[in-house]
Amino acid sequence: MPIDEDEYAQNYVNSFFFLLLANIVSAAVIITPATGGTNISADKSANGVLPAFTTLGNIVIATAASNDFAKNAVNQTLILTAPSGWSFNAGVGTGSVGGTSITFNSIAVTATTITVTYTRANVNSLDASITISGIQVRATNGASLPASGNIFRTAANPGTGVIVGITNGATNFGSLSQVAGAMSRLVVTLPGQTFTAGTGNSGTVTAQTAGSGFNIVSLTATDANFNVITSYSGAKTIAYTGPAGSPTYTTAVSFTNGVSTTPLATTLTNVQSTTITATDGGSFGIASSSLTVNAGAMARLVVTLPGQTFAAGTGNSGTVTAQTAGSSFNVVSLTATDANFNVINSYSGAKTIAYTGPAGSPSYTTAVSFTSGVSTTTLATTLTNVQSTTITATDGGLFGIPSSSLTVNAGAFNKMQVLVPGETAAPGAGSGKTGTPTAQAAGTPFNVTVNAVDANWNVVSSTNTVAITSSDGTATLPANAALVAGTQTFSVTLNTAGTRTITVTNSTDGAKTANTSPSITVNAGVATKYLVTSSSNTPAAGSAVTITAQLSDVNNNPVSTSGRVVTWTKSNANGSFATATSNTNASGIATVVFTTHTVAGTATTVTGTDGGS
Repeated sequence: MPIDEDEYAQNYVNSFFFLLLANIVSAAVIITPATGGTNISADKSANGVLPAFTTLGNIVIATAASNDFAKNAVNQTLILTAPSGWSFNAGVGTGSVGGTSITFNSIAVTATTITVTYTRANVNSLDASITISGIQVRATNGASLPASGNIFRTAANPGTGVIVGITNGATNFGSLSQVAGAMSRLVVTLPGQTFTAGTGNSGTVTAQTAGSGFNIVSLTATDANFNVITSYSGAKTIAYTGPAGSPTYTTAVSFTNGVSTTPLATTLTNVQSTTITATDGGSFGIASSSLTVNAGAMARLVVTLPGQTFAAGTGNSGTVTAQTAGSSFNVVSLTATDANFNVINSYSGAKTIAYTGPAGSPSYTTAVSFTSGVSTTTLATTLTNVQSTTITATDGGLFGIPSSSLTVNAGAFNKMQVLVPGETAAPGAGSGKTGTPTAQAAGTPFNVTVNAVDANWNVVSSTNTVAITSSDGTATLPANAALVAGTQTFSVTLNTAGTRTITVTNSTDGAKTANTSPSITVNAGVATKYLVTSSSNTPAAGSAVTITAQLSDVNNNPVSTSGRVVTWTKSNANGSFATATSNTNASGIATVVFTTHTVAGTATTVTGTDGGS
């Protein structure tokens, strides 16, 4: 039978196309795993100090062959599962598809799974893809490092979709891991305890004796989940807080891989149940486990204030009575106690007491007699500053504890106070302020603050009207104005160079003492003109006179600037200059010799300019 060449060629092409198609349908999808999931700070874990989800990069599943996604598949699901120790942010995440042969139906994100539902048409296509975006993850336990794992399609819960090239439990859709968070504490491990990374201390603390040295087991630099910060190494200066009394510690400490290597000799002096907190000045520690310190020496002087009552074994009770600045009152008592407020009866005799706490210039009773642990001397006290403060008393060897909070109110309105730039109010100080007035520029306004104050410079509420005056007779001064809650701000302009003062007086009540500022240096302002003068305003005809031009500011204050070139001009053709220009000297002065007209009675005006003034 004869062969039809056209039919043979067509069959050959069809066979080739079939073979080619058979080859490409057996390929595997191309997976682009999510990025951004490794080395996540443990601080972001669910139990971390800053719990937060981390957004991952896109997960992309793209066809390499036309049948990688099973065709004619309606509402198929692809389920991805978070690794153990990790969770997704439920409800957060989007999905999309690429190509015309696949349709995105929905995405559902729970704490453990991502479910994408899609439909694949019954067509051959190489452009089908699924993209999962905006997925957020978080470790469940920041103490579990590295908590590494991969997002998988698991065999136990793969979904219904048939996708070539995904191996359940093996194909990685995104790697997750965490690292130690930011250093946030120095963990103090006490005798009897053992430190374990990710857990912290365990074991029973061994009690210590007041006044007897012992070694802290270790200091360990960790994040909030007790993961060791291995980069923390080298020599550190450690400060300790917590125990009362006069504790001594080892402050120069070396660290290797986050753990102290220096013996941590420590002595606590008070009977107490306490904790120890260590810090390097930048990273704050956490309190140690409770440490019992058995009977030792006397621990404190307790300050009892007016309105309070001291009870042995309890301490102070009652409401402290507020006091007035500058008015004397009596501290009720000083009591020597142990850490539990039990009175130390052996504490007796004459003592020299020092006090700390209140600001200003307080006065106290320092020579104090004690009988059976309680002061017997009247404890006259005067505080000068308005403040909420505490008072601590010590005999030089026995450390006190701060008293309850004491409110000190302002005294009676006594005088005025003016604060100029450079000065800061300092109630209780001799002058009531600190600092030195800042130099001002003539003609430039600046603000001054006026206060109504008591005898110790504490601000007192008042609405009196006050007036501002100055030793500068040309000063631009504000109108009188009322104080608001005892204070007011005024704008003042000093116009004359030199040293000037500003004074505030009370226009409403002249009995209130006025206040004058220290001398304020007033410098010339910006040069704006020349002041031109002649050595003679009525020279003889044809004689020579010296013309002087003084560089000045807008208020006629001399401006000392050298090297400016002054050009001389005159109002008419009469007379002549020795030179057409002159330079200013260090005082800002330029001079020129001018020969007058030979005809008597001729008037000439001379002008000096430099192009800028």
